[in-house]
Amino acid sequence: MGNSESQVSKTVVSTINPPGIPSPVSIYSQVTSVPLSPSTKLITIAGQVPVAEDGTVPGTLAEQIDLCLSRVGICLSAVGGKIPDLIRLVYYVTQNAHDPETTPRVFMDRLSPWLGGHGPASCYIVVAGLSHPEYMVEFEASAVVASKNK
Repeated sequence: MGNSESQVSKTVVSTINPPGIPSPVSIYSQVTSVPLSPSTKLITIAGQVPVAEDGTVPGTLAEQIDLCLSRVGICLSAVGGKIPDLIRLVYYVTQNAHDPETTPRVFMDRLSPWLGGHGPASCYIVVAGLSHPEYMVEFEASAVVASKNK
């Protein structure tokens, strides 16, 4: 059963690592796509961390949020998606960066213009830390996008 399941998965699940996004440092893909119907596909976007193409990490929470959102947008565009196609966003913020008085406002100031009035399901999770000590945030996303071969 293991081989046939693996072969089926490889024919149904498409993966992509878009240009403009640093290559994964482990065995995963930045984006996966699974057909839902002849006209739609489910897109999952791996956690996007605030690393610029040159490897630098911005120093402020606002800059890190902007970079993560940019990376989610690049991933979404790579599969023909747009912001209104998003069905779920998950935001991870470190305990060190989270201030209940100010952090939600910083998120909303960055997210509202980017989402342009679209309101996907979302979850804001405070974590002890992320994969690198400089990271304050990480974003992951899911979308339903029209298939090109309708």
